[in-house]
Amino acid sequence: MDFFPAIYSSVIPFDCSKYQYKGKERNMAVTQFESVDARRCFPCWDEPAFKAKFKLTLEVPSELTALSNMPVANTTVAGPIKTIRYQESPLMSTYLVAIVVGLFEYVEGVTAKGTRVRVYTQVGKSSQGKFALDVGVKSLNLYKDYFGTPFPLPKMDMVAIPDFAAGAMENYGLVTYREVALLFDDKSSSASSKQNVSHLAVDSFFPQWNIWTQFLDSTTTALRLDSLEESHPIEVEIHHASEVDQIFDAISYEKGASVIRMLHSYLGADRFQKALASYIKKYAYSNAKTEDLWAVFEKETGVPVKDLMTSWTKQKGYPVINAKLKGNDMELEQRDARTQGANLKTSSGPSAPAPAGGSAGQFRGQARLPRFAAPRRYELRLRPNLVACTFSGSVAIAVAVSVSTRFLVLNAADLSVDRASIRFQALAPTEVVFFKEDDVVVLGFAKQLPLGEGVLKMDFNGTLNDQMRGFYRSKYQYKGKARNMAVTQFEPVDARRCFPCWDEPAFKAKFKLTLEVPSELVALSNMPVANTIVAGPIKTVRYQESPLMSTYLVAIVVGLFEYIEGVTSQGTRIRVYTQVGKSSQGKFALDVGVKSLDLYKDYFDTPYPLPKLDMVAIPDFAAGAMENYGLVTFRDVALLFDDKSSSASSKQDVAITVAHELAHQWFGNLVTMEWWTHLWLNEGFATWVSHLAVDSFFPQWNIWTQFLDSTTDALKLDSLEESHPIEVEIHHASEVDQIFDAISYDKGASLIRMLQSYLGAYRFQKALASYIKKYAYSNAKTEDLWAVLEKETGEPVKDLMSTWTKQKGYPVINAKLKGINMELDQAQFLLDGSSGPGMWIVPITSVCGAYDSAKKFLFKLKRDKLVIASQCGDRKKGGNFWTKLNINGTGFYRVKYDEELAAALQNALETKKLSLMDKIGIVDDSHALSMARQQTLASLLRLLYCYRGEADFNVLSHINSVTTSIAKISVDATPGLAGDIKQLLIKILLSPAEKLGWDPKTGESHLDLMLRPLLLIALVQLGHGKTINEGVRRFNIFIHDRNTSLLPPDTRKAAYLAVIQNVSNSNRSGYDALRKVYRESAEGEERLRVLGILSSCRDKGIVLESLNLIFTNEVRNQDAYIVLRGIQIEAREIAWNWLKENWERISKTFSASSLVAVFVKAIVPLFSSNGKAAEISKFFATRTTPGFERTLKQSLEIVRINARWVEGIKSEPGLAQTVRELLGKP
Repeated sequence: MDFFPAIYSSVIPFDCSKYQYKGKERNMAVTQFESVDARRCFPCWDEPAFKAKFKLTLEVPSELTALSNMPVANTTVAGPIKTIRYQESPLMSTYLVAIVVGLFEYVEGVTAKGTRVRVYTQVGKSSQGKFALDVGVKSLNLYKDYFGTPFPLPKMDMVAIPDFAAGAMENYGLVTYREVALLFDDKSSSASSKQNVSHLAVDSFFPQWNIWTQFLDSTTTALRLDSLEESHPIEVEIHHASEVDQIFDAISYEKGASVIRMLHSYLGADRFQKALASYIKKYAYSNAKTEDLWAVFEKETGVPVKDLMTSWTKQKGYPVINAKLKGNDMELEQRDARTQGANLKTSSGPSAPAPAGGSAGQFRGQARLPRFAAPRRYELRLRPNLVACTFSGSVAIAVAVSVSTRFLVLNAADLSVDRASIRFQALAPTEVVFFKEDDVVVLGFAKQLPLGEGVLKMDFNGTLNDQMRGFYRSKYQYKGKARNMAVTQFEPVDARRCFPCWDEPAFKAKFKLTLEVPSELVALSNMPVANTIVAGPIKTVRYQESPLMSTYLVAIVVGLFEYIEGVTSQGTRIRVYTQVGKSSQGKFALDVGVKSLDLYKDYFDTPYPLPKLDMVAIPDFAAGAMENYGLVTFRDVALLFDDKSSSASSKQDVAITVAHELAHQWFGNLVTMEWWTHLWLNEGFATWVSHLAVDSFFPQWNIWTQFLDSTTDALKLDSLEESHPIEVEIHHASEVDQIFDAISYDKGASLIRMLQSYLGAYRFQKALASYIKKYAYSNAKTEDLWAVLEKETGEPVKDLMSTWTKQKGYPVINAKLKGINMELDQAQFLLDGSSGPGMWIVPITSVCGAYDSAKKFLFKLKRDKLVIASQCGDRKKGGNFWTKLNINGTGFYRVKYDEELAAALQNALETKKLSLMDKIGIVDDSHALSMARQQTLASLLRLLYCYRGEADFNVLSHINSVTTSIAKISVDATPGLAGDIKQLLIKILLSPAEKLGWDPKTGESHLDLMLRPLLLIALVQLGHGKTINEGVRRFNIFIHDRNTSLLPPDTRKAAYLAVIQNVSNSNRSGYDALRKVYRESAEGEERLRVLGILSSCRDKGIVLESLNLIFTNEVRNQDAYIVLRGIQIEAREIAWNWLKENWERISKTFSASSLVAVFVKAIVPLFSSNGKAAEISKFFATRTTPGFERTLKQSLEIVRINARWVEGIKSEPGLAQTVRELLGKP
């Protein structure tokens, strides 16, 4: 492109500097591009990471000197103008490009390696450049040796500029200076002027100057600025180019230099120099971050440099060390110099090494444990008492101390630690301090601990709690009597409730467990049994030592079980443990488990790492399942399947769950995220690859089309302002539970699917296998995955994917026809109708007229365009023209089409030209756009009507979700029209429901078995009388004959829901009959089926009775959400009042934060008025805890979005006409 910039006189980018020559004023042209001003000279990618080669040509007056970064290649003179072409540069950033044009003379020197060095000055001043030339030549020689790398360019010019904003600028090969910063005259310049050059080099050239003592002037300047509250960290977030100039200050320069001096002193000059040389060599011609420097230093020196230095670079300020004599000791305590006594705050990164002294209080409020000591091996002994529901234990931890300290800091919660038992080697602590709010125990010793490995021992006691976290009790029936089993659930941060430990993912260690349990019970752990000693009623079971693993993966289960067994192709033994009498229900899970381990071994090109794998069904279990290394625990319904009593959807859920948890044995257990910020590496990948596995085992299930359910869930949550990035900062353990959500699981999985689609299945698999091998038995961050994928594929994966993981939200792509082009622009999509600031690199896929015309490209800009090819069809009315973006929903974004494109797509839909996945994508996008008031409800209803003949389960599943949403919102938005809208929705769903009927048919597909209950339940909820009556009829037969073929497992929920529609306090026979089914059923799925509909009626008394069941022994705590899930919109006020009245009881009973959040999430979003949002917000103002704060904010935002949608629907003038028109169609 061509461009015509002006030359300014404000000392920026291409500057017009004035000077005198022979008594006349002349202009010279000069560049100053650092930090973000190359863009003012030429269009460019003006960020440091966009390194490129540069080949410059200048056309200048013939009499002038024209300089640039590289030497001149050739010059052509044409009268008054000469054209100068320069040699091509090596890779460099735009801010280092430089040009100087003017009248100059120079002095010249040569380095030991023959590099030419010149100092350019105004005519008549070249002699003043001799001192700088001498220093320059010596500097290049010294730095070549110090960094172990020669100066990279063939020449070095230094130029004195009359008008220059900074002191100097380090342009590659052409350094520009203020005149006073470069020129020195023995007659007129001061000694201080002579000294103004860099410290390390100057100390070498002029040791008599004692320059390092003078360096303290810099340190003092930095200390002064950094003692202000309005200081900033060395590593400061820059959100806009306009912010960069502000950080060219004493923090970046003087504090940065002082911190380097401190590190240099700590490591020693020789180690420091060698590490720095390695860093320069490793990252030559590329870019680096602070962490890269620390990583090289750690590798070269063996010192935990990152942990040490992160506390100095990622937070502002510095400490004051209070020193106090006490006897023969000097006690040290650190405080934040800014706050006159407040405790020093740390960043969310790993904590700094502790000082040798100080108090235990310095470790309070830390986001993470300090890294000066780390566990290497645990020997853990536990003795659970299943009658008293208590346990006792002892632990011996081999701890490596890497930095001088007198403290050990680890996690413990809800434990009684015997202080007298604590020893590190032979040392007893002089202080044992618990910080309950942080789940931390600090052990302080009288003197510094010896460096190297030592053993920390202690005894402790605890309670087998009923919170389904830590070491807890689960209840089950055996021969008609209630029994207790002992179970662990440590993810995310609850191993500390079982034994004192370093309870963070990065502290991997080996574990050797011993259990003392009743002799008749089965005792399981991660590893196989090494030996068992029986002594009467008690047996001692010792397990083999585990490989390196994180604490959250340690597992123990003690109870009465039976099992079935299988073996993989590599000989790994797999067992499914169930309660006595249910082992046959584990056969399907066992089959999926064996197949999964075989598939993952090949896919990841790495064998399963352990000698055995057990899967255990647990009656009381908060999550669906947990991927403990070698001992995976499940809810009963997530592992067990019975052909007679289980539904088709249950079979599919078991397959997905088993495949998910077993994928974790590689992605999560073998390679573990470094910190909870990177949780998505575990959950996103396990979600994605579980679908890959199940698709391989059961291709007829069409599981990848069903995967769009996950994408839809993620898109919905991520369109909230209160969403969060996939990589979310975790500042306290109490925050972790909240990110086990649709962002980490479903958005994570959807982005992986998008990336696999972009890279291709083969390249993606090979790169993933390389990643697993590289980080096996260690920890990784998101950036580590991107680095391996980039190396293996050659694609810019980090740049592409960082836009998706480091910021919340996603774009809507607005597509508009203009001539032969389709114009695209992207904006962050938010359901509240606003548009956020996000920008993404979007892998756009498009199809035009037919799927064999598919194309893809990376959409990197705010706006772009696609040429509409002739194969898209005839654009004339009645033609076959259509085009579709985001083929098969592989991209994590929405598309909004203009009227012509939308009409063409609707025509393609009606003429059956679209794939199943694209049918789903169109209706999901339209629903979201309608909620955001970017599209009318009327247009959404017209689109829905096009699906009235649809027969596919996956498509109708999404149609059902949309119709449910419309039915609910219409109650508030158009109460007078709500009945007609429901009739229209019934009309859309009725035809495929009538074709399937209530009774299964021989040879029916798995998907038809799942579709039947979906449609029948939808029709019951919409109030379809015929379906309700038939459901009641079949239930009345079933209640007298539980084996009747009229009500198989798949259709029971529809019948139960039909019965509950007419239940009231005065007509409760149906309700009582359902309760009877619940109490008498021994099958978990059947009990949950009933439980889920008990509150699904409009009668206040029945709703309250159902909700209060949560507090009885009839409902396990883990199943409370099932009751809540049934609440209908008509009963929301009843449920809200119940929640308020019982909040204290709920908070106490369900103290595990993830369970409390369920109550908020189930009830609050049912409302759709700003007034109710304000009421709810006021109620929780003094009741919110970190564990459900994010859930509450998201739920309140949904209420406000609903309110806005209601207002939009109310203002639609043609809605009633559209509904009547569609109802009147044949």
